[in-house]
Amino acid sequence: MANASKHVPTVTFFEMREEGQAFVESVTRLMGQLIRQRTGDRIPVENHQVYTHGRTWRHPANEQASVGQMQTHGAEFVTPFEDVVRGDFNVVPRLIASMVQQFDDAAARMLYEGMAEMCEASGQVVDGRDRPFPKAFMEAFRKIEFGVDRDGNVSMPEIHVGSMKMVEQLQAMGEEYQAEFERLKQEKVERAQAAERERLARFKTRTE
Repeated sequence: MANASKHVPTVTFFEMREEGQAFVESVTRLMGQLIRQRTGDRIPVENHQVYTHGRTWRHPANEQASVGQMQTHGAEFVTPFEDVVRGDFNVVPRLIASMVQQFDDAAARMLYEGMAEMCEASGQVVDGRDRPFPKAFMEAFRKIEFGVDRDGNVSMPEIHVGSMKMVEQLQAMGEEYQAEFERLKQEKVERAQAAERERLARFKTRTE
């Protein structure tokens, strides 16, 4: 006769519950710090945004701005039973490294896919097929406008490439190419500074 009891046994991995909870919280906190650090390699930490409530953000004053929403990222780590039996503590750093890498990959994928979508929508796209990379790069650079940070310094754009061969191709270009690049960069720096001065001029100072 089968056991008709509905009792579900409780599985306890740590005999010391408080210490076990502290361990989980400590590992989770460390993973969060490492993930933020990895994300900061692509986006400065001061530009990170945090939700206080809700799942989307909107720009009522700008109809052209995109509407963002939260996306769910997940990660999975499997611990072999043999490692548990042996009491292999190296499982912990492997767990942390794997989880951080998975979340970082997901964040990078979301970032680049989002940027590609926005560039497609705005027409800021350069077709690099069947043409030398330096030529496509110069065309893309012409489309970029520089910004200014809160301290009034011009922010240089970051170039993310999929292969160092692309960088080597740019470095191998002659003086004429490099001179044109520097001319364009200086032109964009001056245009960004002028735009910032114009923006600030629209605000009254306390002495006025």
